[in-house]
Amino acid sequence: MVNIPKPSLLFDQWKLNPNIVHLNHGSFGGTPRFIIEKQKKYIDKLESEPVDFSVRQWYPLYYENKKALADFVGTSEHNMYLVPNTTIGINYILHNQKESNQQWLTTNHAYGACIHAFHKIGEDRGNEIIKVQIPFPLDSENEILEKLETNLSPKTSLALIDYITSATAIIFPIKKIIDLLHSKGIKVIVDAAHAPGMVDFNLDAFDADYFVANCHKWICSPKGSAFVYVNPKHQKEYKPVFYSFYNDWNADEAAHWSNQFIWEGTKDYSAYLCIKDALSYMPSLVNGGWNEIKKHNRDLAIQGAKLIANKLGVELPVPESMLGSIVNIPLWDDKIPLKFFNYYTEVKNILYDQYKIEVPCVLFPQAPKQYVRVSAQLYNSIEEYEYLGDCLLKIRNSS
Repeated sequence: MVNIPKPSLLFDQWKLNPNIVHLNHGSFGGTPRFIIEKQKKYIDKLESEPVDFSVRQWYPLYYENKKALADFVGTSEHNMYLVPNTTIGINYILHNQKESNQQWLTTNHAYGACIHAFHKIGEDRGNEIIKVQIPFPLDSENEILEKLETNLSPKTSLALIDYITSATAIIFPIKKIIDLLHSKGIKVIVDAAHAPGMVDFNLDAFDADYFVANCHKWICSPKGSAFVYVNPKHQKEYKPVFYSFYNDWNADEAAHWSNQFIWEGTKDYSAYLCIKDALSYMPSLVNGGWNEIKKHNRDLAIQGAKLIANKLGVELPVPESMLGSIVNIPLWDDKIPLKFFNYYTEVKNILYDQYKIEVPCVLFPQAPKQYVRVSAQLYNSIEEYEYLGDCLLKIRNSS
């Protein structure tokens, strides 16, 4: 039995297993106890009177949560609708792209599931898929902009760009990228899965064509809460993937467009109804509200990553200015796996099985090159990163 370090004093606000060192908030988030109890109350309301809740109570609650979220990210509630996750949101947007015989552009840092959708839907439309090879490690954001610009052509019509990359934990200069691509007449889909609750941004100021992000990661709402934003200039042509009720609500009002997407039939919508609760609960845990949460998590992630890197004698792969609450640290090479989806490297298995540390090991840009990616949330302590660094040294020295 290993002696794992203590997390922060706020750890008990979450329902996380105290026998595990949780350094992977970035993958699936983590929902505080208070929000889980809120969600249970909504489920109880649904199950105690399914008709009353679904017909009379649900829509006002949905709208209230969407409005709170819109205020938080800086747009009108009429420009967005809620979805279970970013992957589904990206698919919605891609199915609304009708052009053919063009070039669709993304990067090698894009999230795997979204790249699959980009390829399948784009190629089915007869479009060529361009995957720009952004270097990693990199020295500055200019390398990203230069690589993108040199891969554009008159046929490039659409780009899928990550705001904060998943595998490599880089904050892309998204506003500069949007401006560059717009100057060439290219529409931009922003995959911002990690952005809300991690970094400051104003959605309207970006002027992105489409923007998709999760709430269940850094806002800490329940699993299955995310949103799709569609720029008003595209809303007239943007249609539901399937049609259901609410399509004819507020037909002559501002709410009409977004209402077309809100009802997916009978299901548990309780995760959507806890977004407002999470937005107000999380800042109650600290002095300074959301600004302090973002600063605390970023500072802790970078401090922890530097501590580990110093122990291993390596350098962080990107400038500190391009880092948020998730950070990669270079490791030694792993073997080349037969399959990649949910592949656990030998290091990751040892860290979990022997040392009770939950942290991802990432193969990028391809196997066998390996990184460990640490996250930071209010429940973490610096001692947990020191422990991870010591465990990595033991594994490296024993191999």
